[in-house]
Order: sequence, then C-alpha cells, then structure tokens
Amino acid sequence: MPLEKKSARLPAVTGLALLLLYSLGVLGHDLWTPDEPRVAAIAQQVAEGAWVVPTLNGSPFLEQPPLYYWCVALVYKLFGFDPPEIGRIVSSLFGLGGLLGTYLFAHHLARLRGSAETARAVGALAALALGLSVEYLNTAHRVVVDSSLAFFTTLSAYGIFRGLTAARPGPRFSWLVAGYASASFAFLAKGPIGLAVPGLALFAMVVALRQPRCLRRAHLWLAPVCFITITGPWSYLFYQEAGWAGFAELLGTQTLGRALPIAGIHPAHIRPFYYYAVYTPVLLLPTTLFLAGAILRRFREGATLRAAERTAYDLCFWWFGAGFLLLSLAMTKRGLYMVPLYPAAAVAGAYWLEAYLEKRANGRYERALGHVLATLLLVLALALPIAAMVLKADAIAVAIVGGVVGISLSVAVWVAAFGDRRGTVLFLTVTGFTTLSLGAVTSVVPAIDEIKSLARPSRLIASVIPADQSIHAMRPDETTEGMIPFYTGRPLEPLRSPEELEKRLARIGRVYLLTVEKRRYKPGSSRWKKSRTGSVAHLPHEVLLHHQHPVWPTRTFRVLLFQRQR
Repeated sequence: MPLEKKSARLPAVTGLALLLLYSLGVLGHDLWTPDEPRVAAIAQQVAEGAWVVPTLNGSPFLEQPPLYYWCVALVYKLFGFDPPEIGRIVSSLFGLGGLLGTYLFAHHLARLRGSAETARAVGALAALALGLSVEYLNTAHRVVVDSSLAFFTTLSAYGIFRGLTAARPGPRFSWLVAGYASASFAFLAKGPIGLAVPGLALFAMVVALRQPRCLRRAHLWLAPVCFITITGPWSYLFYQEAGWAGFAELLGTQTLGRALPIAGIHPAHIRPFYYYAVYTPVLLLPTTLFLAGAILRRFREGATLRAAERTAYDLCFWWFGAGFLLLSLAMTKRGLYMVPLYPAAAVAGAYWLEAYLEKRANGRYERALGHVLATLLLVLALALPIAAMVLKADAIAVAIVGGVVGISLSVAVWVAAFGDRRGTVLFLTVTGFTTLSLGAVTSVVPAIDEIKSLARPSRLIASVIPADQSIHAMRPDETTEGMIPFYTGRPLEPLRSPEELEKRLARIGRVYLLTVEKRRYKPGSSRWKKSRTGSVAHLPHEVLLHHQHPVWPTRTFRVLLFQRQR
C-alpha cells in the first residue's frame, strides 16, 4: 500500500485503538493499594475545603502541589464519591492528552524536514508506542499524580520546540509562552520535577540541533514570568496558610530530601543506582523493542542516515538519557517516576518503526522483531488463563477464551513475520494486546480487586469499633490514614509510640488499636501480646479483619482492644 494511504489511515486507526485501550477498566474496580486510596482521600478533603493546602486525615499533606488533587476533587464535586473510582477518569484523560501531545511533538519534528505523509505516520506511531507501554498505560488507569505530570511536561516540550523552530517572532513568542506555562502547570502537579523535565528537553534540543544560539531564541526570561503568573496566586495563599515552614517541607524535605542523602530525613523507596536499568526496559515494553531498534539504527547507520532522522534520534536520546541519569542519581526511585520521559523513547521508537514499516531498516534486528513480538504475545496469552486460575477468578472461561484468541493472533504474527509483512505484524500485535487487555479486565481484574480493594476491611473496622470510640493506629502509613476517613467517614487518630498509647489509655480508659501487617500473617504474631508494662493490658482476644492472600501479598488488618488495668 502506498505511504500516502497508510499515513492517512494510521492516525485514525491508532486513535480508535488507544481510545478503546484507555477506556477499558477505568471504572471497573475499586481503588487499589498502595497509592489510590491515599490520593482519593486527599482529593476528597480538597473537595470539602482544603483547596490551598491539601490534607490527609486532617493533617497537611505537602509531598506535592495540589493541581492533580484539584482535578480529582472537581470530578468528585460533579459526580459524587460513589463509586470512588470515578476519580480515575482524571488520569485517563491526562493519559490520552499525553498521547496527543506526543503525536504533535513527533509530527512537528518529522514535518520540519520531511513530507506531511511521513509526519502523520511518525506522529501516529509515536502515540501508539507510548500508549502501548506498560507503565504509561498503568499510570493512566490509576489515581496517581504522575499522569498529570507526564501530560504537562510533554506539552511543555512540544511548546518549547515549536517556539525554537518557529520562523517568525510572533509564533515563536506564543509557542514559548505555551511551553513555559505548561512547565508551570507541571510544577503545580508535582513540584520541581515538573520544571526539570522540560529543562532536560530544552537541553536535548540545543544539543541535537547543534545550535547554541537556540538559547537566545528561547527567551528564557519568559520562563520565570510565566511561572510567577501561573503559580503566584496559589503560592501566596499557600504561604498565608502554611508559612515558610510549608515551603521548606514541600521544596526541601519532599524534594531535596527524596533526592539527596540529607541527615535526619528518611525517605521511602530507597533503591540502588541501577534500579531503572533493570526495571525500565520491562515497564516500557513493548516500546523497549522499538527504542532498541532506534539505538541500533542510529549507531549502525549513523553516517548514512538522513539528517532529519539523525537529529530526531539525537534529540530523543539526549532527552531520555539525561532524565534517566538524573533519576538514577536520586535516592528514591519508583517505576512510575520515569513516565514523563517515556514520550522521548516513544518518538525515537516511532522514527525507527516508520523506517521498519517502509523497509528502509533491514538489519538482523528488524528481521527478528516480528518473531519477538509473536513470542511476547504468546507469553501474555498463556499468562492470562494461568493468572485467572491462580487467583481463582470467577470468569475463568473468559480468560481461557482470551488466551486462545491471543495464541491464535501470536501464530498469525509469526506467519506474517516469516512473510516479512511488517504492517500486518504491527496490526496483529496491537490487536492482540488490546484483546488480552479486554480479557484481563473482564476476568483477572475483578479477582485482583477482591485482594487490593480496601473498602471491605475499612468498613469491617468501622463495624467492629463502636461509633462513639475513636479509631487509633500505631504509626500508620499514608494508605491507612487515607482509607479509614475515605471509606468510613471517621478520622483515624495516629499514635507515634507505645508511651503515647499508655497516656491515651490512662486518660480515656479504653483504646481500640488498628494494626496493619505488610508481611505474611502468622496467628499470634502480634507484638502487643507481649506488652503488659505500665497501665496497658491487652484483652485475651483480637479481631482479624482481613488476612494475607495466599498468592498475592497484601495487608493484614487487626483490631486490638486495650483497657486500663484495675
């Protein structure tokens, strides 16, 4: 089929596939641990009045600015809190917006020195590559802040790039304002990292274009103007409520304290330097395969590549590589922290995919790709019914049917690969991933929901503890502090030490204590059974509310009753 016809169809077909993929399962299950109950609880309290300083369980929550919580709170205001997963719509929309921004960035990059047909194809392939990646798709299906961060950083990179490459001063100024404004919104989404990612993109553009004068064209003075204009009103109100101590917590402890080894600060998610080198290739799948092809082609055919392709590869590699190094140097690491850099990998992969489909890239790797994709599809197809049986899902038959369809499509991909029908390979692969996703949403997700939903244990806790008694917890984590107020409407009173428990017990005579075990539950393992010092006495019974699943690690909730000795 001629390139013109394929490039005309590709954006529409890609858009429909991604719209379906990003709609599946958004409202099909409850909020899942560990992040969603906490974020939803914060958004609920924002909707109830904490618009300037978000709160968790009534206390200021200063890990990031409140833009994402504003968005979820608005959805809760419009549609209510039931079902609670309605807030997931925000992440889904941000995810789709990020795909559109990636399409626009790749389209403009290809259009600068290429044809309109090639630009449409590269843009659609970039959106497809990003949309299929495991962690990006997962982020768009969870109530987490990072979906909004990725959306705004992608728009910022696109706006800055349009500004740098604009031929006339008027459009250049407008696009730069749009880019810097988007970076400011990214800051409101997750703090300084929202400024760092567009800054890395600007650095990559200057290096790839080999034009240091681009920094003069960037009108960097506009960046602080846009930043102050957009973030200033909230910053002023934030200062009025939280003072300089609030900014110190937000920008110091929660930013520098997470990235650098600062005395007295003990952040979570401490990982070794090589963490992202191990996990990113998995979480980026299947785009990892396209990015690997782009890297091989750039260094295998660098001298013979067209200047436009070489520039595009270099821009994406510098952008992704610089961010990868920066995040690897930080102490705290999670797979989703890399998500704002995925568009760079997707654009590089799209350039390679376009060359692959047009058979301009014909190395051993390109000839093997179809077989690799068929194998990956086969593994996922076999895993679907196995997962359904292990988790004892109700809809095992659906999982088996989905697995059979997936196996059939993997065989079809192999046949197409042997015939070197590359367009068919890609089409069948996307169809297979979408089919398996539908099967997983229908069969496996409900079984996982029984394990990861905190609605049932939260309501059991509230039913066990009388309404006129407070719910206490010893050093609760953020998930526990979120789930109790969100699902029960009752506050959770945290205790920081056994001594504080004794003081509370001496004052009120009876304390119901919620304990949470994240390790495997062993009957009689509670350390409180050994605590009979001072005025604390543990009654000879405890209430086990939610125990560990035999396969899936989860939390064990127990209610212990303490009363003053007589």
